[in-house]
Amino acid sequence: MGLRVYMTLLSRSSYLAGALVLHHSLQAVEAKYPLIVLVTPTLPEEALQILTQSRIETKQVELLLLPESRYEQSKTEVRFADVWTKIRVFGLEEYEKIVFLDSDMLVRRNMDEIFDYPISPNQIAATVPENCGYSQPDYPACLQHLDLSAPKPRPYSLLNSGMFLCRPSRDLMKRMRKMLDTSPRIANWKLCDQDLIGTFFGGGGEEPEGWGDITKDEIGDPWMRVPYYYNALRTMRNKHSSFWRDEDIRAIHYIGDKPWMVRPPASGTEAYEPTMRWWWASYNKLLEKLEKDGRKVDIGYIESHVAPKA
Repeated sequence: MGLRVYMTLLSRSSYLAGALVLHHSLQAVEAKYPLIVLVTPTLPEEALQILTQSRIETKQVELLLLPESRYEQSKTEVRFADVWTKIRVFGLEEYEKIVFLDSDMLVRRNMDEIFDYPISPNQIAATVPENCGYSQPDYPACLQHLDLSAPKPRPYSLLNSGMFLCRPSRDLMKRMRKMLDTSPRIANWKLCDQDLIGTFFGGGGEEPEGWGDITKDEIGDPWMRVPYYYNALRTMRNKHSSFWRDEDIRAIHYIGDKPWMVRPPASGTEAYEPTMRWWWASYNKLLEKLEKDGRKVDIGYIESHVAPKA
């Protein structure tokens, strides 16, 4: 068995607290595999030193930015400006398997078993997004293992790239870059890496007409669906309460508003979302540990990048 790791990307200090809480939560559930943080030259030295002091392994990667002639950044949100860099994960062939987790995620239950899903070298495992295109009665089923040859409509990009399992290789990365560098479809994408990953691993039954220089033989195998609880989007808890179970959740994904943007009130109200409280509970335990270790300067830097205390 080769090296298996969890991995996340950090390119700015505004997500530092998220990455630290992600690491803390993996330790809390006694994850067998380490977390490696991909860092870019845009990450301030203070944030990098905090990662090092926390004994979190880092790996330097260059930002992957597309020229304006290929992609008009104004077509998507500012926070997606550097997420193309995420696809560098697919070329890190020194690792046998990587489970990528966005840094706005919190691990609630050990999820090491996901590494054992039998994906091919040309495939990923992922979950569907909240708005999956299936009717409500079918929705829980579409979150489980399904026969990908089943005659159900399946939009090619129907996945959420906040969590995925992959088997990296230079060849895989080379082919993904070919799509990224030549496909005219990119001009209309709004979710950047998610659209690329979804298209590359979801096109299976389609001829890649108009996809640029890439051929059908070069695209990935159709992605494997895994249960929603490996990438439980926080908004699903209310919208799909018929199947959501708090005790099943392996990793919750804070899409949209980030928990560190607004602190929960001290007491007396239920208006603050319970899933946000989960994140703050983990954050406070992290700060307690840093305080015990005498890292007041680091705490000050981290606190300066989350919502101020009332």
